Amino acid sequence: MKGFHKVFSISVVILLTISLAVFALPTIPVQADSNLLRIDSVSPARGCRGASGLLVTVTGYNMSDFDSVDFGEGITATKYIAYSSYAVISIDIDSNATLGPRNVRVGGSHLDNGYLVTSTNPIIDSIGPNQWSQGATIMIGVRNDDNGLSLANTSSLDLEFGEGITVKELLPDPTHQDTDLYVEISIAADATPGPRDVTLNVAEVFPSKTGSFTVTGSTTVPNGFTVLPAATPTISSIDPTQGFQGASVYAVKIYGTNLSNTTALSFGDGIFVDGYSSIMTLSIFPILWFQDSDTELDATISIDSNATPGLRDITLTTTAGNVTLTGGFTVNNAPVVAPIMYNISPSSGPEAGGTHVTITGTHLSGATAVYFGTTLATINSTPIPTDSSLTATSPVGTGIVNVSVTTPGGTSATNQGTFFTYIVSPSVSQTWYLASTGNPVMEQTGSQSGSMDIAAGASTTWLSDQPATSDITFPSGTWTIKLATTSDWSNTCSAQVGDFSPTGSGTFTAFNTQPLNGIYNNGIITFTITIGGTVSNNDYLALRVFNGNGSSHSITTDGSSSLTAPSGSPSYPTPEMPAVVLLGIGLAGLSGYLFVRKQKAIRGNIAK
Repeated sequence: MKGFHKVFSISVVILLTISLAVFALPTIPVQADSNLLRIDSVSPARGCRGASGLLVTVTGYNMSDFDSVDFGEGITATKYIAYSSYAVISIDIDSNATLGPRNVRVGGSHLDNGYLVTSTNPIIDSIGPNQWSQGATIMIGVRNDDNGLSLANTSSLDLEFGEGITVKELLPDPTHQDTDLYVEISIAADATPGPRDVTLNVAEVFPSKTGSFTVTGSTTVPNGFTVLPAATPTISSIDPTQGFQGASVYAVKIYGTNLSNTTALSFGDGIFVDGYSSIMTLSIFPILWFQDSDTELDATISIDSNATPGLRDITLTTTAGNVTLTGGFTVNNAPVVAPIMYNISPSSGPEAGGTHVTITGTHLSGATAVYFGTTLATINSTPIPTDSSLTATSPVGTGIVNVSVTTPGGTSATNQGTFFTYIVSPSVSQTWYLASTGNPVMEQTGSQSGSMDIAAGASTTWLSDQPATSDITFPSGTWTIKLATTSDWSNTCSAQVGDFSPTGSGTFTAFNTQPLNGIYNNGIITFTITIGGTVSNNDYLALRVFNGNGSSHSITTDGSSSLTAPSGSPSYPTPEMPAVVLLGIGLAGLSGYLFVRKQKAIRGNIAK
């Protein structure tokens, strides 16, 4: 053995040395003969016995000049049209020409097996499965001989299985379209049992001098398919045999016989059958395809949280009858298990609270409380809490705290994914300036011009062009509102700051429930309002100005009319980033403001 290893090692070294030497040689370009005729392909690459005047396109190189063309014995071929990259050949096929592939020769070039002579009929080699029971819908395979008419054009096919069997769909195999066909058939529940003749009618069209040459053919396979009497189903076992109250999804396997034609399945009170399907089994005869298993059925079930514990009967119905497995499944009391938290997202938010936090884990169903540190949070009803996920709104807080979930089973433990960091909101004093371009807007720059008229007894409301990205709470502080005007109407002018919800026609909820009158001085009506409030997630910060006067008044929008939030307020619309634009909409505009099988599948995922 030592000698063997030595010889083997030397051989490897020699081979590697030779290989490296070869790869090290410089590349020498090979110059093709520019005058050499070459055949690349033939299309169509098939024709039937007895066809005349067929036109075949031969593509290649230097095809414009050749003096001979040959498609083999029994085929007369002549040049029809020739160009540099292709030539069109006219062929006549003798009615007794030998079936099968032919070599194509053009000039001095040839293409082995480049053309196929077919019969004038399809030639069914095999059908499988060639028998099935009454009441079933199945997929079967039909294989055509290579020398038969093509099955690729399903619109020209007519396949018949006799009375009581309906052909629902014909699907040619993607990689063997001429020969392999998948057929979905439905066998009536009252179809007469016994063998049936299978007849296939085909029409194939070939291009010809006259436009097209169509040949139609037919073949019959005596006793090609047999209808079996439907057999009553049986259930031998299931797996698993039990489940817990409240389980959202259980995959249950049912074993037995004659299960492929299942039409109904029941597990008893409190158990919902979400779906079922036969297991697909692989068959390679006559072609590769999948078919329903007669011995195994897969079902998915959900158990109601209030389902009565105990045994359940399983009843399965097919087109041939039904069967019941008494006490086949058991519902158990839901386990009392403490919740487990995996992580939270996002894991940070402003000290003012209002961040919608998604908690993921297991055994979260029935959560009674969520705590950020020791502070109780609000459990959100939307999205609906599940066993693996719920959302909560962070309360006011500081620093880094652990988030925990409490259920009847206990409280979740701390892990590295359950910590929430309160972010100190920047101490900013945001000021916005009224403008009247387009829909009246309020911008953070003060370079506007123009004015905004408010009709007698009407109001104008400005709101941000972006909604709050979370619940943003403005602590109690002094808001300053300045309205530039040409006359003193302060005793009839009032203002409110608040939250605007776009739901429906829009709802304005003021922080200050009573409108406040301002003070006029040197062309400015000034309001100072000490209030606090919350702009809810996806709502808008809003300013509403009322004109209680008997006549219209104008607000100058040249940068001297503004709204200023209290110093230290969280930035808007995102607590870490100040908002810069508010939209103004008249009261009339606000009133119209809107913002915008249970069926068993016949699975034929078939590949050759």
